[in-house]
Amino acid sequence: QADYKRDIPLVSDSLPRLATDYYGNPRRKSYRAAMAWYSLGCYYTEAKNDEAGIESYLHAVSLFPDTLVRYYALSEQNLGTHYLVQDMYEKAQHYFSLYKSHPYCQEDSLLICYADYFLGQTNQRMLRFSEAARCFHSVISNSSSPAKYRNYSLFQLAKNAYSEDHDLASSLGYLNLFTEQMDGRTFGASLALKGRIFQDLQLPDSAYDCFLEATRLSDDDYTLCFSYQQLNTLSAELNRYDSLQVFFQHYVELSQKLNDSFRQEEISRIENDHTVESYKRKVISYVRAAIALFLLLLLGAVLWMVIRKKRTLQRAVNFHADIQENQQRELELCVTSNADSEEDPSPVADEEPAAQPAALNEVLLTIRRQRMDFYRTHFHGTD
Repeated sequence: QADYKRDIPLVSDSLPRLATDYYGNPRRKSYRAAMAWYSLGCYYTEAKNDEAGIESYLHAVSLFPDTLVRYYALSEQNLGTHYLVQDMYEKAQHYFSLYKSHPYCQEDSLLICYADYFLGQTNQRMLRFSEAARCFHSVISNSSSPAKYRNYSLFQLAKNAYSEDHDLASSLGYLNLFTEQMDGRTFGASLALKGRIFQDLQLPDSAYDCFLEATRLSDDDYTLCFSYQQLNTLSAELNRYDSLQVFFQHYVELSQKLNDSFRQEEISRIENDHTVESYKRKVISYVRAAIALFLLLLLGAVLWMVIRKKRTLQRAVNFHADIQENQQRELELCVTSNADSEEDPSPVADEEPAAQPAALNEVLLTIRRQRMDFYRTHFHGTD
């Protein structure tokens, strides 16, 4: 990460590999693990390894605990770039749109310029020329756009005019303006487009010269392959057979190279594996949450039973205390009754012994009823 902050690209993936091997792919989100995978993806971006780059950035975006950080947005941008190179336009547009709507991008008009330019390229390849033109005009009108992106937007508008309406005049106008803004410097892609326009204008000699110059200036495989293909056609048309075999050989080699560079099946497999892995991670987190909830409920049930048992025992203690109090009252009543019978032997007292046992029996019956009611309420059906 320190090297990238100083604009020093990595020369191998050994350092970020050590980091990803150390942090692995944890079940919980981790900023350090996410940054390790992001750094590895940056190396593969520099190495133009789309397959490994997509795999690294997919790991990174799934591990960032905070999706509002800068490197999460950059991971989305780099994913869009890799998908665009692999002609997976729907996914490229998806990630570029996410990048543009990210708060980190919305706060900086320069980043909006980058997002618009990439979205314009994606829409152009999806043959959505109106949306592409709108994006490129946004780049040109953005005061924070670097001169490089403004100029390249002019070139993209030239391609748009040619592809959408076959407007050769507008396309040539944008190309001339692009060359003027570039201080007269020419590029392989712009020369290839100009050669195509000259072909349509029935100027094969001028077209031949443009395509031939494009092969000298360009290092882009697409531009070279297209230029050699057109040179092969124009050589036969202009009876220039001396280089025909060379042009055809270069075209075949570049075509095979471009076909071999596509890894859409491998990328789909990586995406499926990542989806399955993410699903497993979610299932495991849900299972852990369910287990934690079950243990919490179990602990709550145990505590409730302990509290309930404690309350029951307290009630039993209070009940026995009431029984003892009633027994004490019963004993005092009996003592008082015996003392009264000894002190008053008059005939009137002959009726009191019959009344006193009745009152005593009523007290005892009340006590027994209290005992039975308490037993039925608190102890019936329990151990």
